[in-house]
Amino acid sequence: MLSELIGLRLETAPRRSLRSRLLGALEAAILSTLARLRLRRDARILADDELGPQERSVVAELRRVLAPSGLEVALADGAGALRRSSRQLVLPRHAPLVAACLRLADRDPQWLYPVTLALLDGVGEPPAELRQRWVRGTMAR
Repeated sequence: MLSELIGLRLETAPRRSLRSRLLGALEAAILSTLARLRLRRDARILADDELGPQERSVVAELRRVLAPSGLEVALADGAGALRRSSRQLVLPRHAPLVAACLRLADRDPQWLYPVTLALLDGVGEPPAELRQRWVRGTMAR
């Protein structure tokens, strides 16, 4: 009825063929694999003595709060995507999210909980004590 009032005909998009869907899925898988391989080749994990003072202090704090979960934190060269395995979280130092998180946590350690939450990206959670510290700190302001 609405389409008649405004003189617009609504139609569903034509369904893609099985061949087209399979080729699209194959292309996406190949591109994803190539991106991961490229990231692994390009993103060199940095030693602690290669980090700036700001990076070193925030990475040390992230390591401290995530150690109980068995997750190691490492900063890598480059600006690619964050990488996470069951044992390691690799943060590319020039990625916009990582750079912003490092600056924020260095400026105000109270922000370590939201920074950790952002860097974990929905896979796992920061420790409960870190969340409690964040809540107490925000309530006091």
